[in-house]
Amino acid sequence: MTDRLDELRESPSPGSAIRLALSDELRALLNADESGDTLGTVGLTQLYEYIAGRPGTGAAADRTSCLAVTEAAAEAERILACIEESEGGAARHDVPPSAAGPSGDGERDHTVGDAADDLVSDQVARQMGTVGPPEGPLLFNVPQRSDQATRNEAVETFELRDGPSDVTAYHDFRTLQIAFPHVWTEVFDGRLRQLGEELYQEYVKLNGFSGVDVDDATISTLDDLIALMERIRGLGRTVQDDLPTDLRSSPAVPEGTIFDFFGLGDLARRLFDPGGATQAEPQAAQSDVPAIDPTSRLHRLLSRLDKMLAEPYAFDVFARDSVNFGFIATYRQTWTPQNYQVGDLVSTVPLAPKEIRRYTTRRVAKKSRAVKELEDNLTSRRTDAADTSRVSSEIVDRAHEKSNFNLTAREALGGEGFTVESTQSAGGEQGKQSERVKREFRESVLKSAQEYKEQHRIEVETSDSSEQEETAFHEIQNPNDELTVTYLFYELQRTYRISERLHGLTPVVLVANEVPAPHEIDDAWLVQHDWILRRVVLDDSFRPALSYLTESFVGAEAKIRILEDTAVAQKKLVETLRQQLRTQDQILAANERDVLAAAQNLASSTRQEGLLDGILKIFDPLGITGDSDTGAVDAAETIVDYAKETRDRADRERARLTSQLEVAVSALQAAVDRLTAAVTEHYDKVAQIDRLRMHVKNNILYYMQAVWDLEPPDQRFFRLYNIDVPVVTAHTEDRRVTLRRDRGALGALLGHDTALVHLPVPEVTVSTKKLVEVADLDTVLAYRGNYSVFALKENNYFTLRMMQDYLEVGDDLRICDPDEANTYTVDELRERAACLHRTDEEAFGRHREQIKQLLVERLASARKDDDLVVVPTASLYIEALVGTHPLLEDFKLIHRALDVKRVQSDVRRTELENIRLAARSLRGNDEDPDVDRKIVVEGVAAPVTIQTDTA
Repeated sequence: MTDRLDELRESPSPGSAIRLALSDELRALLNADESGDTLGTVGLTQLYEYIAGRPGTGAAADRTSCLAVTEAAAEAERILACIEESEGGAARHDVPPSAAGPSGDGERDHTVGDAADDLVSDQVARQMGTVGPPEGPLLFNVPQRSDQATRNEAVETFELRDGPSDVTAYHDFRTLQIAFPHVWTEVFDGRLRQLGEELYQEYVKLNGFSGVDVDDATISTLDDLIALMERIRGLGRTVQDDLPTDLRSSPAVPEGTIFDFFGLGDLARRLFDPGGATQAEPQAAQSDVPAIDPTSRLHRLLSRLDKMLAEPYAFDVFARDSVNFGFIATYRQTWTPQNYQVGDLVSTVPLAPKEIRRYTTRRVAKKSRAVKELEDNLTSRRTDAADTSRVSSEIVDRAHEKSNFNLTAREALGGEGFTVESTQSAGGEQGKQSERVKREFRESVLKSAQEYKEQHRIEVETSDSSEQEETAFHEIQNPNDELTVTYLFYELQRTYRISERLHGLTPVVLVANEVPAPHEIDDAWLVQHDWILRRVVLDDSFRPALSYLTESFVGAEAKIRILEDTAVAQKKLVETLRQQLRTQDQILAANERDVLAAAQNLASSTRQEGLLDGILKIFDPLGITGDSDTGAVDAAETIVDYAKETRDRADRERARLTSQLEVAVSALQAAVDRLTAAVTEHYDKVAQIDRLRMHVKNNILYYMQAVWDLEPPDQRFFRLYNIDVPVVTAHTEDRRVTLRRDRGALGALLGHDTALVHLPVPEVTVSTKKLVEVADLDTVLAYRGNYSVFALKENNYFTLRMMQDYLEVGDDLRICDPDEANTYTVDELRERAACLHRTDEEAFGRHREQIKQLLVERLASARKDDDLVVVPTASLYIEALVGTHPLLEDFKLIHRALDVKRVQSDVRRTELENIRLAARSLRGNDEDPDVDRKIVVEGVAAPVTIQTDTA
């Protein structure tokens, strides 16, 4: 601020100056020293106090005192004249009629009879003057039908006057002038510095590994940072294969998580670690040289920096709490409604004779929005298994051994005649029968019926319907019997007269508000200001993202976590069942081996027993030694049966585990589908939120101005009231300024002599005050960047100096346009010149050439007094074009003409009768002319009774 003041003080004086009316008070302060255009000098302190003490500072004044007084005098004279005229009229009405003088009845030029004769002759001549033969042309006094030429003329000259509802509209526009240079600053993304430091540390490690000396260049600009990133990429391609492990790091989303199981590992790493290990590096993709390993920490840092630099990473704003001064010039546009006019031809409607066209205008505004989301997942699985094993065996093993022996001995003693015979018989039967019956009945029934049914149905239906219908019935017809008509529809337009004038000046103070850094524009910031963003968002396409962030974002993340936990638990269950199934497969295989071993043992025992039986049959056919059954076969059979039972149990357990695994896998797939859908939907919305955040960053000042504008006044007051404001005090005690004579004609038109003076820049003292002491904090006048503009409570020397070109100082302080030619319109200059001519004809003659030059400049100026603007309306203008050729045949046209003549004759007869009656009245005959009989009796004294005819 001090440097700017020194610069202004040392620079040559510009041509700007303030215009002063040479009043008696000002002349008293003036140290007269007239020489040429110089009037004298005045103390700067006295001049400043004189100007600051004028009333009406900053108010707009379009008329000078001279013109105002003249018009006021004329208006007063008009009011008095009206009063005098009304009083005189009332006095005249009070005069009695007898005072009016003689009637003058004896001065008639004609007698009553002559007057009657003259009336009859004149009227009869008028009535019979247009009578012609029946074959003559038809004469009538009917307006001529419009043809194309008259129609074009009517359209071109059409004017519709404004109505009582048409009022003048005013629109204000402001321009801001600043006193001192701005204090700029850049608000950087706080993460950029941190990532840059980490990248430099990794760069040092990489150089140490490659044996390259690290340069000591300072990274202080964005170009330095980009150059460092390029050097790291180039060096990384060189040492890619031998990159040390300490320069690598695992990605933010490690492998082997539930996302990898779902096949979403890459997607999750891109979502949860933007710019991380899985994001391809754009520059490296364009080169054939291998890039840095995507899993390395260097790659992650470079990618994150690339993404950050692709977004707005810095805001150029005014430094927080910095203060500046200036003034606001308010220009007011005046829109004065003018006449309506006819525009372009919109449509035509041709109609035949007596044709009627009816049409209906129906305007339907229908808005319907129906959103229906239906998700129906039905999983049905049914398993029926029946396993029946029936073993029924009967073994009959019979051994029947029977030995029969019969021994007979016969002896005979004697001889001839004597014989002794002895017979001995011994016999024996030995039989052995053995029977073994073994009956085994085993029935194993395994039934498994399992049904899994899952139905997941989500149905969301939203319907919003709004319908508005307007119906209007219209009828347009051609009333002619033999002429065509074409109706022409034109667009109706409205004209406005627009003018612009300087309306006001306001000294202001500008205070810079804090703008958040780019990294602070996050989801929390959007949620905090969502109610403001909904009101002022520039594009409605951002509203769904804002609604999702404030209404569903937290719930969606919680839902994803729950679904993820469910999917993880289900995956663990599947892994457990698979492990159990693998264990059961091992058990089943072992049982199979046990059954095989038992069967082999049974076969061996059976073979051994059969071999032993064969030997016994050879050496002991009678079975004296007994049975060869040792029980080994029975034991082996028992072992086989047990092994089979164990195997069957293991098989049934495996079937149960398989069924459970199938159900669990189905449930896992459903959980994965739900999680995938939720993740996809959520991160689609996250991308929209990122788009919204990018939009806010690109338009940060617009949205911050909305935030500051909707801030409660009391909250804004307590946020700003304690800011220190530099106050510049000008030392004007020892300074004097020179007043120069105003040679222009405008001073003469103002009605008094004027002088020009330039306010210099004196020595100053800068102190501080609180903002609440110098500014009106209740109302924000405007915004400029992150500046809030407040009105100053009182004008100071420097704001007055800035506004000196806009000020006229007389009895009060008025504003004017710095361009004298454009300060007043041509009409206003004419009125002022007329005022000067009436009040001081000598001064008018002295300044006549200057006034002429001022008018010439104003008339030749590119800036016109006003502009005429044509605005289309939603209304139409109708004009009819009648056909020139009738469609009736000649006979009918002639017959119609004769009918008209007959009616004319009837009307003429009636008019002649009226003339006769008027003549009777003028001759004093007041009797009824319609009396059929009149009887006059003369010379009879007695009453006479006359019988009237009753027939």
